[in-house]
Amino acid sequence: MLEQSSSRPSKWRILVPVAILAVILLQGCASPTPTLTPPPPSVVATKFDASYGSAPAAGWKWGVAEITTGAEERIEETNNHGFAWIFYVIRGSTEIGTADGKKVLAAGEAAIVPARQAHSHRFLPQSQVLVFRPADRPFGEFHRGAKLYESNTALPLTPGQAYKVRIKQLTISPGSAGMTVDANFGYVMEGTLTVRAGDAVSTQQVGKAFGLPSNVTQVVSNGGTTPVRFILVDLH
Repeated sequence: MLEQSSSRPSKWRILVPVAILAVILLQGCASPTPTLTPPPPSVVATKFDASYGSAPAAGWKWGVAEITTGAEERIEETNNHGFAWIFYVIRGSTEIGTADGKKVLAAGEAAIVPARQAHSHRFLPQSQVLVFRPADRPFGEFHRGAKLYESNTALPLTPGQAYKVRIKQLTISPGSAGMTVDANFGYVMEGTLTVRAGDAVSTQQVGKAFGLPSNVTQVVSNGGTTPVRFILVDLH
């Protein structure tokens, strides 16, 4: 009898740890499966949408330039060009002076300077401004900016019809689904953009302006690991 009673404590010393381990394992099996967080949705914001004019019989082509400043500002005295130009601020700010006063455009803002309107420009330090227009004649000096893009063929527009110029800014997160877009040209502000036009696939880098053909479906996507931010411009 003494031998049997002395053996019981040793059995409990074995059974209790085993039971505790079993409970821990069961709790682990019952834990819910972690939910995968989907990528943030793509963001589309219309930055500018204003009347530009009526398309001529000869049609229009896009001309796109870029004006950048370093530590010093850049001032252009009175201009009086024969075309209406669109100014869109990528970074920094620019000031446009007319007979009505001075207007400062910040990043993400745009304005149209009408043809033959006397005006001045002040591009503040560390600024980057896109300058573009649809026109039916050669572009010349691209408003003293660095040429980025020029259409090879006329845009598919109806002569005599009035059009508005629209600027959209888009952000696509990594892993997001591709977006079908309808525009004339684009410009990459951040990241690397993949563009599929029909069967053709191209990669557009920061600081590049690119044309988008109108006769095929255009899909833009982000195949990288960081967000891509860009603008699209069209006439409608």
